[in-house]
This record gives sequence, structure tokens and C-alpha cells, in this order.
Amino acid sequence: MRHHRLLILLFTLTLLCVTCSSTSVAEPDNDFPSMHSHFALLRLEDVGPGGPYATKDQLGKLRAVFDYLSEENVPFHIALIPRDRRLIGYETWTDVSIENPNGDSRPFIELMKYATEHGGILGMHGYTHQYGNKKRPDGFENTSIGREFDVPDAPESQTAAYAASRIEKSLHAFQAAGLTPSFWESPHYADTRIQREVFSSYMGILYEPDFLDFRSLKDVVYREDVNHWGNPSLGVVYIPAPLRYVQDETSIQRILNDAKKGNVLASMYFHPYLEFPYLEPVRDKDGKVEMRDGLPVYRYKKGTNSYLHQLVTGMCACGYHFATIFDVVPFSPAHRIVLPKGTSFVGTADLQGNGVSDRIAVDPKQGKIYVQTDRLTWPRNRTLKPWETWLDIKKPLNGRILTGNFTGDGKSDLLILDTNGTGHLYISNGHQLIHVRDYTLPQQYDDILVGDVEGNGKEKLVMIDKQTGMFRSFTFNKNTVKQDILRVPPLLKKDAQYFLADVNGFGKADLILWSNEDHTAYVSLSEGNGVFSPWHVWYHAVANARVTVGDVDGDGKADLLLFYPQYGVWEEANSNGRAAFVRVRERFGPWARGENRIIMTADLDGNKRADLLSYDPQSGVVDTALSFQRPYNPPL
Repeated sequence: MRHHRLLILLFTLTLLCVTCSSTSVAEPDNDFPSMHSHFALLRLEDVGPGGPYATKDQLGKLRAVFDYLSEENVPFHIALIPRDRRLIGYETWTDVSIENPNGDSRPFIELMKYATEHGGILGMHGYTHQYGNKKRPDGFENTSIGREFDVPDAPESQTAAYAASRIEKSLHAFQAAGLTPSFWESPHYADTRIQREVFSSYMGILYEPDFLDFRSLKDVVYREDVNHWGNPSLGVVYIPAPLRYVQDETSIQRILNDAKKGNVLASMYFHPYLEFPYLEPVRDKDGKVEMRDGLPVYRYKKGTNSYLHQLVTGMCACGYHFATIFDVVPFSPAHRIVLPKGTSFVGTADLQGNGVSDRIAVDPKQGKIYVQTDRLTWPRNRTLKPWETWLDIKKPLNGRILTGNFTGDGKSDLLILDTNGTGHLYISNGHQLIHVRDYTLPQQYDDILVGDVEGNGKEKLVMIDKQTGMFRSFTFNKNTVKQDILRVPPLLKKDAQYFLADVNGFGKADLILWSNEDHTAYVSLSEGNGVFSPWHVWYHAVANARVTVGDVDGDGKADLLLFYPQYGVWEEANSNGRAAFVRVRERFGPWARGENRIIMTADLDGNKRADLLSYDPQSGVVDTALSFQRPYNPPL
């Protein structure tokens, strides 16, 4: 039933493919981002606190499935139904929901948390996966295996308001259970177009096909539209499952045959209860079933060749590597931040010392600094905390604004560097910026950076003279500023763009130089005591790009991010910690396309991963996309 609507697009696909030509590898577009990647995605479908997962015995079996996948290093996605409703007879309903974490659903909730610790990623699969409170003649809506949206003869189920109420209830249930969703999937992919626009206003990834785009027959689809239900946000990503689902032995062979062709994203889904007949309880020496964390322990029968065993073994034999949606779609389109009127975006800094980057805006005419401290969490269309005035110097603000942990207290400070060379240092008390001292600094420099080059927890100001290749560092002490010359090997590039970030995980900020002249990133590692290693090439790109850096996968090493504004495409290259940035994930986008866009990274949700920010000065908005990536583990 899920793929019937896709068949409608086949004729359109045939016509369009006649006119499609292959794209040069030198062009950073992203029309079919993953169809040749040999990533495989597995989604466990229709998992809820009732039905085949209602008892502790069934949950013990489900845990055995999770354990097998974890042991095989197969990440998996769980399409979770928060509330299971089933009609018994004509009027009696059973009703089990994760909204009551201390009720009957407690063992199920704990197992879902266990799954996330063993390679599982959760998503919302509707709210109840059925419609209505009365017995319906079609039968499908009487249990949690039916349609929840776009139900025949139920106009209410086709509206935007109904869709919003259901996804909000689903989100509330997840939050009550202490669970976090990463995607939305409509039951049976059945919904209306306006309802999909609603869902994309709440979540950045819809794990289902986009029926209005022929590419969904094969691969991921990015949409660049502004979502308008609730507070606006930019873009959404559709992830289809072109290999469809496992029903029996024949369907497994079909999946493997289609995978061998290598012309679609190898994404599929599976009902885990199909594995239960292949399991047996583990018994102790007295013949009693062993228990672990309140559930019976199950294992696969010796020599079994279950559906999952065949699927995992077969896909690996075809050269596929099981991955997560965040390997295929590295970032989740998230919130749009609207700046206060009359301000421009300065950037981000952890002014509260809580691991979350706060947003900073400046009104130079009024001499005011505004800060927004909200941690970005789902839903993406919620109202964020208001901007607060953290500093008012009561006169026009002229000069450059820089942030960094200059005092070493764990909170970022703010430095206003006047054009006359005076640096005004302000420290954060958690809700205001307090002036502490003025320092005399050089007026002449080509570029200025901030970073902890010594690895002592205290960031320095680094001024660069590109003509001479001189790097001067400035350490702010209580009453003085200490100047040192950094010993950086010469590497003169006319268009050099510099960054300070720890690329090898040793705790010291290293130098990264990006040159559009040769599309190359060079790295000079900090050896401490102001000494840097010789420059080495770490990455070569296909074209001119805008560049930023940040630890997007949470492994403690800064990665390289390239943005191609003409295409709206982002390219990520992860640091291997030794001698290279390595591209291991798919490109992201198109998202936030435009030549006027200013890019940066910051941890906006406190998960120790750098997220994307794209600032549009013309419209006064900052669009964000969150990272939930796994650390990149390079081969030894």
C-alpha cells in the first residue's frame, strides 16, 4: 500500500530521465546524493507499546533483535507509535501510551532507551496509527495498523489542523517518556500535501518519499521551501525506502537483487516481530528463563537463518555498509532565528558556560548587544526565548566584536576592539556583560582570530599580517595584555582565510588555511609554547567554496565544512586526527542557497556537535541545521 502512489510517478520519471544528463563530478550539485553511496538504511516499522510488543516476553524478544543488530554493527531506526489503541469487539478499546511513563508502558519505554544506547534512532510514526473512536467498516482503523491521516470519508483527517494536533500529541508523548525523536513518518505514507507541510514545520527530516518529486523513487529529496505552520523555518528532507519492506523469503531476494543494481538508495523497512519465531529463551542450569533488567533473555536459535540474518549478510555481501540517516543526511534542517529589528548578527558564544552557544546580535547605532540563550530542541516551529539586552554602552558602537574564553572561567567573554586600537573587555555573569578593563592593542592587522593555542583553557587573540606572515598572540591578564610572536612556518596565499581549531584532538587550537586559489585546505598543528608545525595539505575541493570549521561529529576534532552558494550544497570532511580531512558522509542540501549567505558553526543544542548557521543579512534571519552525527572512526 505504501508504494502505490510512487507507481503513479513512473511515467513522469521515464519522461524526465530521457532529458537528464550525468553531472560532472566537479560540480557540487546534489540531485541524487546517495543512490550510489553503498549506504544501507534499516527501519524497524510499527513499534509501539501494545500489540506484538505488549508483554515482557515479547519485549525480551525485541531486545534480542536489537542486540543482534548492535553486535553486527548495524545501526537501525525505529518508527515508534507512541500510543497503541485497539478495538476489542464493538465498543471496548485497549489503550497503552508512552505518555504515562510510570504505567504499563514503562518496560517498553526503558527498552526504547536501551535501543538508543545500542545503535537505535527513534522517530515518530504518527500518534496512534489509526483514526477515530468507533468501529469502522474498513476494519483497518480499529487497531494501530491503520491510516491516521487522509482517511476515506473522514474529512477532518485530511486537514492541517488535525495533522498539527497529532504531531504535537506525538511529540508530547515522546517528551513525557524522556525520548527524543529524530524524524517523522506518516502511517502508510498516507497524508495530504498540506499535512506534509505541517509535519515539515515541526521536524526537519520526513522518513518517507516525497510524492511530488520523481527522485523519491530512487533517493533523498531536499526541499528549500520556507515552512509556515507556526514560526517559519527553512527546508525539509525526505528520505524514501526504495527497497521497500521484508515480508517473506521472496521479498528478501527481491531486495538483494535490487540492491545489486546499485541505482537507488538502499533503504528498507522491516517488522521486527517477524524475527520472533527464530528466537529461544536463555535458561539457567535449573532450566529457568534468565532475566535481565526485568525482561526475559532471548537469543537466536543455533544455526538460524532468520530474515534479518539473510538481509544483513546479503547486503554486506553486495558491498553495502549499514548507516544512519545522519550519514545520508548529515544535518537536520531546524529553527529559523529572527534578529531584533535594526541589528546584525555577530555570531555565537557560550556566555552561560552550559555547553550551548548563545546567539549575539548588535545594534551599532544604539550601542546595544542582544543575546538569545534558548537551547534549540524540537519542534523547530516553537517560539524561542526572546532576545535580551546584555550590554548597553549608550553610544554608537564602532569597531569589531570578538568572543572567546579570554579569562579561562568556562564562559565566553566579549571584546569590542575599537578602530583606535583599544580593546574593551566584558565578562559574562550569566545574564549580562560586565565591563572589566580596557587594553591597548595594535591597530594594524589583516585578520584576527581567537583560539586556545596553548591548550590551557584560556583563549588568546591572534592577529595576522598576511604580507609578512607574522602571527601575534595576545593574552589578557588582570591588569595587562601579554604579546607573543607565534612561530608559524611561512605559507603565503593571496586569498588566505584562516581558522583556529583543534583538528587532532590534542586540546590545542591548530591553524587551518583555506585558499580558493587552489581549492585547498592547509593545516599547521600547534605544538605548544607558540610553535606550529610545517603546513600540510589536508583537503582539496572540487571548486571554489566558502569554508568554516567545527566539530560536527562530536569526536573532539574540528572538521571542515564547505558551502557552494550557487548550489546551496554543503560538503563535510571529517578530521582523521592525523593528516587529512576525509569526506565520509553525503553532501547536504540544497539548503540556504544564496551568494549573500554568511556561514558559521556552533553547538546550538548542547550535544557536543557543531551545528550549521546560515545568516542572511538582507532578511535579518539565521537559519539553522542540527548535527546528530556519530563520530568518524578512521581506519588504523
